[in-house]
Amino acid sequence: MRISKKLLSLVLAVGIGFTTAGILSAAADQIADAAVYAQGDLILEGSGIIKGDGIITKGKLSGGSNPWTTGHIYAADKVKVGELSDVNKPLVKNYNGEIINYIFKDYKNFPETTYFMNKSTEYKDGTKDLVIGWDESSGEKPSGFTLKADSFIRHLTVEYEVTLNIEVPQGQLRVIRAEHLTMNGTIAIKGGGRVILYVDRMFSGMNGKFNATGSSFGSTDQFTLIIDKGDNNISFNGARIGGHVIYTDNRLPLANIYMQGNLYTKGYIEMSGTAYIKGLVYVPNSRTQVQNSSYIMGRIITDYLTISGSSYVQKGSVSGLPSDVAEFIGDKNDGQAFDETQPSQTTTTASSTQSTQSTQTTQTTGTTTTQPTDDDDDDENDNGEVVITVTVARRMSIRLENGKILKNGDKFTMPKLGTIRYQVCTNNWDTNTYTDDGQGIAGQKVFEFTHQKNKERYLRVDNNRHFMPVRFHFVKGDYRKLTGVDKALSTPLESLSINFPLGATVNVKAYVKNQMVESRNLFIDSKLEWVNWNH
Repeated sequence: MRISKKLLSLVLAVGIGFTTAGILSAAADQIADAAVYAQGDLILEGSGIIKGDGIITKGKLSGGSNPWTTGHIYAADKVKVGELSDVNKPLVKNYNGEIINYIFKDYKNFPETTYFMNKSTEYKDGTKDLVIGWDESSGEKPSGFTLKADSFIRHLTVEYEVTLNIEVPQGQLRVIRAEHLTMNGTIAIKGGGRVILYVDRMFSGMNGKFNATGSSFGSTDQFTLIIDKGDNNISFNGARIGGHVIYTDNRLPLANIYMQGNLYTKGYIEMSGTAYIKGLVYVPNSRTQVQNSSYIMGRIITDYLTISGSSYVQKGSVSGLPSDVAEFIGDKNDGQAFDETQPSQTTTTASSTQSTQSTQTTQTTGTTTTQPTDDDDDDENDNGEVVITVTVARRMSIRLENGKILKNGDKFTMPKLGTIRYQVCTNNWDTNTYTDDGQGIAGQKVFEFTHQKNKERYLRVDNNRHFMPVRFHFVKGDYRKLTGVDKALSTPLESLSINFPLGATVNVKAYVKNQMVESRNLFIDSKLEWVNWNH
């Protein structure tokens, strides 16, 4: 089969870019597909490895004699690259894509007493303690005690081998605030709703089970833990967390912690022992250490990163906070982590000589607090309509039932409290556009979005529910082997990862030595993560 001049030029460019140092020049607009995005030093020691691709935008890239990655590490121009583990394997490439200077943005202040005063709870003002324990004669509540309303507690203690239940019906948020938390037992979520647990000061989470048991995890989107400060000797050793964690203090040791969900933190984290996190790890302002036998399965955005021992970071599926939770807490970090196509004022390019410095106003979430505000009316007009903003992954769009195509950040109007229908589409990568006449791929599944008062002004397109990130791999090695996708990718790429809408059927092709060797039709469902070419 003859290949296009454009494909031939790409292959020749890759070949010519080979140097004796083993570094290639390649276009690497793959931020969301990378397991690692490091804004400072990236150090791999011992058998520490990146399973997938990595990006480093400044500082030093170094490692030992063991392989650094199973994919490629893309290094920006000013990165100092140390001696490669194997100069004959082109594992490090020049990064020519955009550089996004991620920062940690503060959340809304904790809800104050006025928020809880009209709730049907005995814990309204943060003056009463709640202890789940064994000594009922001293006022402790027995294991299985249930909180059924939003509550503000002074000291919340869950002792070893006892359980606090939090009940929340489907479609609702349950908001709990504790000025102090000692958590060594179990917090269980009952009902189909979501829980936000605000903690002013965390004393201990050792062996605590947050929306988890000793053998399983609850739905990660049901539980969000927000911690303002940690005790000097805070420990999560042996903790299990089924949910998302936001930690705004300076240091977070994570020895033998087992977590399914995202971690967002302002300060330094240290994973050790057999700890693992399955989700997004967002530490843009500080250092991350992944050591011993710990690992991250998902994606990490950090400043300095060290991977050592037998630890690793592996690319896996990640998604942001649930939209109702994100709106209530005032999240602005998912908007950075999942929005590479809409860079903020801190965005530069890899060829820039000077990075743009970012500024932010810091708000502490301590004792001075304000009630979360409802600004639902800001985007309403006089015709009873509301303005909805679309949040969708890069190189994707949605198609409304009237045929209008919308990308990330686009807005549309709809009737207040009304319902609209839409499809999810993969754009044509050459034009970053979907059209009904052949550019891109539309999913066959039709979704509904209903505006709810005081809740939704964002239509969020999430992976696993709307689309699936699919990676392509050649079992005999990926080097100079390419994958193409009809209607979406006219120029085949090496080590391809692409988001496909659920329910779509797509035609994909494998190329070896510039010749097409295989063609397949794939049906996209939530179980399809990898496609292996037997070449």
